[in-house]
Amino acid sequence: MLPEYSIGQHLIYKKDVSAISEREAILVLPGLEGNKKRRKKILTAFEYKGYDVFVLDYIDRNSLTNTRKYVEDYIYDNKLDKYKELHCFTYIMGTWTLNDFIQKNGFINIKTIISDRSPPQELAPRIAKEKLNWIAKIVKGKIVFDLADTPYPVIDNPENVNFGIIIENKATKLVKMYKKTALSYGPISMDVNALNQSYDDYFYVLLDHYEMYSNFDIIGEPIHQFLKNGVFPQNSQREPITNNLFAK
Repeated sequence: MLPEYSIGQHLIYKKDVSAISEREAILVLPGLEGNKKRRKKILTAFEYKGYDVFVLDYIDRNSLTNTRKYVEDYIYDNKLDKYKELHCFTYIMGTWTLNDFIQKNGFINIKTIISDRSPPQELAPRIAKEKLNWIAKIVKGKIVFDLADTPYPVIDNPENVNFGIIIENKATKLVKMYKKTALSYGPISMDVNALNQSYDDYFYVLLDHYEMYSNFDIIGEPIHQFLKNGVFPQNSQREPITNNLFAK
């Protein structure tokens, strides 16, 4: 049975009732900004595309360990590992969580991973811990501090798994507000190879982290093409759009 964490409502769409061994599924792991309204937008972007879709509300505010354990239990208890193929779309917290799962369990039946990465936003937990402290803990929970102290869990990129990266090329208001602090940590590199993750394809998008939850008119088609073909559209932006992450 799943552990009794304080977990809210998942959003799930199932295509049909045929054997799951004959179907494909998409597991979406939103991040700390993935409230119910945003999860609904994600579900709308993926339903009716030929997959079963699982958009999880999985984050335990007080523990990254519990959050990771919840996702691991959910995958096995709901037999996501029994699907013909499992595709994953993960935001920042989701990427840290899925990668930890893969480090412990291997890739199981995972065929595709599309990760939302953001060099500026990945500094946000550290900024929140150092500059906002108890306010961040009240608003987002202790998990923000856990994430700030957890380096990126590196995973390999086997030949039978398609790995794509979408790179946010714009800082959020929080990071802009603490620009001086963000830059004090060192240069913010927008080079895809600075993300410490091997990949099959990637592209840059002029969206900040909050906008990544709603602008599926921009990122939706590239995601669907990658799910089908293992590459993003040929005309995708493969060089940073701007080096001024803090521009208005």
